[in-house]
Order: sequence, then structure tokens, then C-alpha cells
Amino acid sequence: NNTLVDSNRLVALYLTNVVGSAMLGTQSTAGLLIVDDDCYLQFSAANYSVDEYARTVEVTVQRVGGTVHPVQVDFASSNLTAIAGKDYVAGRGTVSFTGEAYVPATNNPGVLVLRPGEASRSIEFRVLDDVLGEGNEDFLVTLSKARTTASVPLGTVTLGAQTNTVVTILDNETPG
Repeated sequence: NNTLVDSNRLVALYLTNVVGSAMLGTQSTAGLLIVDDDCYLQFSAANYSVDEYARTVEVTVQRVGGTVHPVQVDFASSNLTAIAGKDYVAGRGTVSFTGEAYVPATNNPGVLVLRPGEASRSIEFRVLDDVLGEGNEDFLVTLSKARTTASVPLGTVTLGAQTNTVVTILDNETPG
């Protein structure tokens, strides 16, 4: 196991060079799929913009790499030029991603199918419309404390490069 986010790997296995009185059966080859379980969590964009009258804005957190384990990451907003309670509703919490799981098939009773883990989740912030012409305003959203709820090696889930995103509220009144 390593902590590198890389792709799944397929290893070919061959049984050869039988010794003594042993014999190879009809199945002498196999494939072994090594599933990457490492991932990192980050925002999908460095900047988002929303019209002030839109009332809400969604920012997207993405999981890059393996989706095997359930993972979580904390988020919090903070003021830049936009003021919480005046221009937007502040937010803080935890984003949770499901891991892979075997679930009952919808059209075949008694059969289980593999449901992939989640790779993308959204956080919604409320935007407060006003009648003031104050120009565009920004607030920051930050990710922290990436972790998994599964019993896996330390470093299996980490923060990616894009842990901050700026949300610009586009003013719909004329400044001045």
C-alpha cells in the first residue's frame, strides 16, 4: 500500500514450470486487479460567481482517485469583501462521500451489484439580495481535515491543491 493517487492496476498471473508429478489444470492464468484506494479532496474550481438575485450558489467538492472508502472533509466560509449575515449566509460543516458498496440489483432479486463511491458533492450557500449598489463582493470557502471513517492506513485520503475557492456575488444594482 502507498499513499499515491494513481489508477487501478491489473497484474497477469501465470502458472508455469510444473515440477514433479504435479499437473496444470485447465485454468493456468488469471488476472489480479489492484484497486487504488487513495484519494484527495478539493474544490473543482478556484472561483465561482453568482448573481445576487439568484438566492443560492453551489460550490463543488470533488474526490480525485479511488472511491473505495467513505471519506469526509470539513468546510467553512469566511468574509472577504462580502459580509456574512448581510450579503450571504455563512456556512460550516462536513461533506461526506460514500464509499463503494455491494447493493441489491434492482431488476434481479438475489443478485448484488457494486455501487461506486461518490466522486462529487456540492455545498450550497444562501445569497442575500439587497437594494444597495455596492459592487461585486467576495467570500472565501476553505476545506480542511480530510479523513476517512474506514480503518485504512494514514494518508489514504488527503487534501488536494485546490482547498480554497472564492465566491463572487455579482451585484445587480448600480453602484453609487
